[in-house]
Amino acid sequence: MNVKSNRRGKWNIVDVLILLFVAIIIMILGYVMLFADGNLLDRVNMKGDTKTVMYTFEVAPIDDDLLVDGTSLPIESGDVLYHLTKKFSLGEVVYVSEKAPYMVLNDQGTELVPSSDKGSFVLRVEAQAVVDDGVYYVNDHVVRIGEQLSFSTPYFTGVCKCVAAEEVTDSE
Repeated sequence: MNVKSNRRGKWNIVDVLILLFVAIIIMILGYVMLFADGNLLDRVNMKGDTKTVMYTFEVAPIDDDLLVDGTSLPIESGDVLYHLTKKFSLGEVVYVSEKAPYMVLNDQGTELVPSSDKGSFVLRVEAQAVVDDGVYYVNDHVVRIGEQLSFSTPYFTGVCKCVAAEEVTDSE
């Protein structure tokens, strides 16, 4: 007796799952290549030069009990600043400000108001970046002005906002 299978042209659950798995892999690769921050196409097409870039970060208000002597962050020049979630180096800290008062807007305009329990800080970070069409890529990632990010140093973790980015020239 010769029994032939009539399976040809019919789909089963295994075929559907394999097809779905392949489609998901293709979509993930497409997203990484086209839309991810510092995506693969940007890296391949990058034609810019490597420059030294100075980023200015404004650190979110910190409670005084986290400060050294009540006025300084536990960050020093020479510390490396890391992006906490994306795990890449943002560069080397070259300046850390002392605690500054808040800016407060009231009826008379903007004024500086001393704060007894919290203060804001400024960090200046120097990094080597590839410059391509006015966009700075630090370790294949874009750090945008206005972007808020979590960061870490050897002795401190916090939140900051990028407020400026500028190329450093030899004369500075």
